Amino acid sequence: MTKTFIKKGKGDLEHVLKRWQRVTGQIGVRRLPEFLRHYFNSLHPFVRQERLFRRIREEVSSPQSAMDLVRDLERAAACYRALGDADDEFWLDFPGAAEQVRALVLFGVSQYKPLALAAFRTLTSDEVVKVLKDCVTLSFRFNVISRLGTHELEKCFNEAALGLQHGTVTKASGVRALLQPVYVDDDQFRADFEVFRQSVRRGKKIIRYILCELERQNSGHDLSWSTGSPATSPAPMSGPKLPSTNVRKDSPSSPPPSGASPDGHERTTTLRIV
Repeated sequence: MTKTFIKKGKGDLEHVLKRWQRVTGQIGVRRLPEFLRHYFNSLHPFVRQERLFRRIREEVSSPQSAMDLVRDLERAAACYRALGDADDEFWLDFPGAAEQVRALVLFGVSQYKPLALAAFRTLTSDEVVKVLKDCVTLSFRFNVISRLGTHELEKCFNEAALGLQHGTVTKASGVRALLQPVYVDDDQFRADFEVFRQSVRRGKKIIRYILCELERQNSGHDLSWSTGSPATSPAPMSGPKLPSTNVRKDSPSSPPPSGASPDGHERTTTLRIV
């Protein structure tokens, strides 16, 4: 589509193609559709993948707008790549961000990325880190513990991104207010946490993350869940605490809770308040 527009106009096709190659080099061809959708949703009302290219065609209607799109994608690509790698040198300019990104990668979530792209475009580095911390807290409650459907979550992240893009919010606190509709309240969070089950095979790091958080909240020892060493930055669980009175980690061989499948196909660990 971009090549067609530029061939019709007076744009420098070779220059634009080089930019496009740099984008695909950073993102990878397989992740490109997701990147394009998250980038688009950081600027425009929410769109699903199946309607993405139709909406892009509606927005990109001239050779100049096609060249502008590729230029802006190149700028966003470095940030988007870094959202998948907490060790990326991109985070050197954002003290405290790497640990938040590490947690988001651990959770396997992507719904927050349009908001993150908007935050990087519009906020200071300190405010960006605050937004990432809030994304960790919200995603932990919504995705990891309560395991709710993500459609409303995606739409809410999109609305928060548009708030930044349009200037109606200019601080992380304003973003947090826009995310309140999908913030799992304490009562539901505690209820879901009591019966939380996680595959041992796939979720050892999740369990470690939770136990390190409980240790921090109960004793004040701030351990990094990824290394077991003292954390180099504040832990990301802002807001109401995890249920932490006494927690028992049942062995994988413990009987499954009521309603769970007893066939033993996959070993699980259950965290319970006792």
